[in-house]
Amino acid sequence: MTPRISLIIPAHNESAFLPACLEAARQAADRTGSTVETVVVLNRCTDDTEEIARRHGCVIVREDAKNLSAIRNAGVAAAAGEIIVTCDADSRMHPDSFMEVLKRLDSGKVVGGGAVVLPERWSPGIVASAFAILPYLAFRTGCRRLPGSRRRGLRKRPAAGRSVAAERRRIVAGVRNRRRRCRRCRHRACRKGIGSSRR
Repeated sequence: MTPRISLIIPAHNESAFLPACLEAARQAADRTGSTVETVVVLNRCTDDTEEIARRHGCVIVREDAKNLSAIRNAGVAAAAGEIIVTCDADSRMHPDSFMEVLKRLDSGKVVGGGAVVLPERWSPGIVASAFAILPYLAFRTGCRRLPGSRRRGLRKRPAAGRSVAAERRRIVAGVRNRRRRCRRCRHRACRKGIGSSRR
């Protein structure tokens, strides 16, 4: 039976964390009533990560690249599911994660998304990292480089006969054609401070 969801888990010597990750994924899958395939991508593992993954019935893929995108993509290439979900091996997903993914995608309004990550512990390093990205988040909130992306639906399902990539190109091209300079921050394509000068 073809799985509805394929869960991709990159793993580099994750024997200490992988069992909890796979158990959380199993609990989330049990709530869906759909078949969920788990693909563990082994990245230069020297511990018993592979044995743990095999015991849990996971599909095993090997990728020795030192690039997380390449590692995840190797798992995606081996996946059989219609929907791709990725999760780090040292994380545990919420029991309703797959249910939420299916609900959002089946609504026909979105084609992808992400999730909030909550650390189990707080340390000075984690707090410092959080404060370091706050200015970036504030900047991105106040000055959007793709105006109308939410309104025009960059994340919405494409029209009939169009691929997702073609739809994105069409939307981005439309945004470029309407670029104006913001009178407030002088950034091109900012949504704020344009006022009546923008069509």
